Amino acid sequence: MGCRKAALEVADYITAVQYIAQTGLSNIIGRHELADLLQERVKIAEDLQKLLDENINPWGITCQAVGIKKITIPQGLSDAMSKQAQAERERKARVILGTAKTEIAEKFAKASESHISNPVALQLRAMNLIGERLKIGSMIIVPGSALDAINLGGISGITSLAQLNKTEQKTL
Repeated sequence: MGCRKAALEVADYITAVQYIAQTGLSNIIGRHELADLLQERVKIAEDLQKLLDENINPWGITCQAVGIKKITIPQGLSDAMSKQAQAERERKARVILGTAKTEIAEKFAKASESHISNPVALQLRAMNLIGERLKIGSMIIVPGSALDAINLGGISGITSLAQLNKTEQKTL
């Protein structure tokens, strides 16, 4: 009886079912983001099954199963999606880097507050930084005013500090 009703009420029910499936699939695809389409094939097939049932059951036709075997993305669209994903990864990396820089700045601000109220701590920190640079053999250019500020005794203090570090390295 089902096929007879379809044959009598619809001129070409096979083409009509195909047309409903194609337009329904286009509408369903239009409501989803492309990335979602690739991950939600089962959901899309279920939506298409429901749409087909609503339209062809009155003709006495039942669609037993709908499946989406493969989704092919045009190369241009695939390239655009790849560029978008790359841009998103770069954006996230910049946010992480910005957050890290902010945290570092906050730590430096906190450290500077303790150094402002404790000149000895400031001198020790300066000497520590210079010592670290000398250990790895880096050249350091320190303005005279900075030396005066940290009270290392000018160039002779730096030279003594360098000699001390060389002695430490030999004993290690």
